[in-house]
Amino acid sequence: MTSKRGKLYVIDEQLSCDDCCFTVSGKCYSVSFCLEGYKKHPNQIGFIKNGEGRAKLLHRMSSEEAIDWIKNCTKTEHEDIFARMNFTEMKIAFPNPGDRLVQSVLITKWQRKQVFDFRYSDIGYYGSEILFHVVPDTIYEDSDQISVLKLEEDCASFLLAILDEFYPYFSERYYLTENHVPAELWKRFTERVEEIRNQILSNPYCEELQPYIKKFDLCALADFQQEPERNDEIRDRIHSSPTDLLYEHRYEAAKLYDSFLRWSKAQLRYHNAVITGRMFNIQGP
Repeated sequence: MTSKRGKLYVIDEQLSCDDCCFTVSGKCYSVSFCLEGYKKHPNQIGFIKNGEGRAKLLHRMSSEEAIDWIKNCTKTEHEDIFARMNFTEMKIAFPNPGDRLVQSVLITKWQRKQVFDFRYSDIGYYGSEILFHVVPDTIYEDSDQISVLKLEEDCASFLLAILDEFYPYFSERYYLTENHVPAELWKRFTERVEEIRNQILSNPYCEELQPYIKKFDLCALADFQQEPERNDEIRDRIHSSPTDLLYEHRYEAAKLYDSFLRWSKAQLRYHNAVITGRMFNIQGP
């Protein structure tokens, strides 16, 4: 209870400390904060356990270092980093908000190093990308809890070529149209993606892969920026010997599939998608 100008206000709040994080909870809100060491390079985090003050090693960059790094990000990267703080799978995997923020920064750092154009983002604004995401349950969850994979069309071709087996109508409903498919189909699609990924690494010259390779946009793997004088040569190779080019870039292709598989399996697991009958959306630009 507190007072202001002679009036009394009842504050019904609770303070808890779980996952090395302090949380002040009210009736319709909660505010969480972490108590990390002082200055820019702390190596410990403080918390309460069994009524006693404790400290342990961070084993990661500090939250302050993460925030300083974010200041130099692009607007899109900045928005994606903070959007990930709300995703269901991120909250479950990293319940401590400091850990979650640092992990989100590391994801952006990783994305910058990849050959393919890949965003682990939210349902908000998008441009020319293909979207993959769980359809939000409008009763029990907010849309900002749902993560979205956003892939440029050339990168998405490595997935859409496989999707054709399970949902052959996507090409007819490509632009600005939601395509909802059941979790059972999505699970089989994910399993097939993993099979194709393993086949590309072990033997990309097998006959089974040739129909897929014809649908892959191999420009996504060929880096035209590194040696622009070789652009015409690379385009000729994509046309004349696509399997050779895929073989040379098979590890880059595997990273694309690994990213999708990690995300897709997390959606199936954390949303309990098959049992609860969730739907997945695939949507074009």
